[in-house]
Amino acid sequence: MPFLQVIPYSIHNTKSSSSRHASHASLPSLFVSTTEFGDRHDHDKCPLRFGQLTKVDHVATPIHPVASGRKVNIGGEGETAYLGFDDFVTPDHFNGRRPWTSTLRDRCASDICIRSAPITDPVGKREIARIAGRGCRLTVASTHPTMSAQISFLLSLGRVIEYVCLPDQTQPDGLGFVIVVVEIF
Repeated sequence: MPFLQVIPYSIHNTKSSSSRHASHASLPSLFVSTTEFGDRHDHDKCPLRFGQLTKVDHVATPIHPVASGRKVNIGGEGETAYLGFDDFVTPDHFNGRRPWTSTLRDRCASDICIRSAPITDPVGKREIARIAGRGCRLTVASTHPTMSAQISFLLSLGRVIEYVCLPDQTQPDGLGFVIVVVEIF
C-alpha cells in the first residue's frame, strides 16, 4: 500500500500563482517538496521562470533523488536543476531550448520528474518507459483530472511508493497538485 498524505494549508493573497502552495503546514513527504522552496539549497542561484522576473519554485518536485543514473525532468524549466536534473521534452514537442528525450540512452535514468507537463500517448509514454532504469523513481505532479487519466499508465510501470495531494481552495475540486511517486520495475 502506498504512503498517502494530504498536506493541509491556508491560502495567502499574493501575486505569485505558486504561493498558494507555499504556506502548507509542514507535514513531511519522503520524496516530494511540499513547499515552493524544495530541498535545502541556495534559492538565490535558481533560474528565473521562462519569460518572467521571478525565480522558479520547487513545489511538487522530487527531493532526495536516487541519483544512481541520469536525472531527467520532462517539460522542466530549471526547477530541479539544483538537484542535478536536466530538462528535456519528448520528441512530439517542439522546443528549441530543451533537448529531446530521444537523445538519451535506454534505461539511463534513475530519476524522472514531470510537473504540469503532459504525458503524451504514445510518444511520451514510450519515452518514459524506454529511459527509466530498473528502480528509477518517477515523480509525476498534475491536476486531479489529469492524474486520473494517467494513473493506469503509471501503475503499469511499477509500484506507487508515495501519493501526495496538495489542496488548493482556488481550484473547483479543491485540489492543487496530485503527486504520484512510482518506483519503476
